Amino acid sequence: MSNKHSCTNGLIMCMDFRLYPETFAWMQKENILGDCDFISTIPGASMPLQDLDSPEAITIMKSIQASIKLHDLKTLIIMHHNQCGAYSLAYKFANPKEEKDRQLLDMRISKEIVLKNFPGLKVRLVWAELKDDHGKKIVFENVL
Repeated sequence: MSNKHSCTNGLIMCMDFRLYPETFAWMQKENILGDCDFISTIPGASMPLQDLDSPEAITIMKSIQASIKLHDLKTLIIMHHNQCGAYSLAYKFANPKEEKDRQLLDMRISKEIVLKNFPGLKVRLVWAELKDDHGKKIVFENVL
């Protein structure tokens, strides 16, 4: 089957409204805006993948599969951010470093899960650091 529409990238990110303007600007700089499926925009980004039986995880995995089949997805970007409400509801962090460490661990676990299920896919991890409470200044960092 030949795809009429294709895109190289897919993005899993949090639903947090503060992220969108700066994330779109980052995507423009990365030359992926207009070449990216929005796979998921749910609370906690890829956090639901920690429980593959959850409805959210099932939706994420089906969306990745659809993007691969329909748009020939090559690279999946998993983006998490600080000050995440979903993580603050799930965990009691003593400080911002604890939050970041937990999220980085979850991102790496999510990457392993995605690669196990979609071995031909490239997975890129990105940390978005809000430098204010309103998302007016965000620093994006590639995570290894």
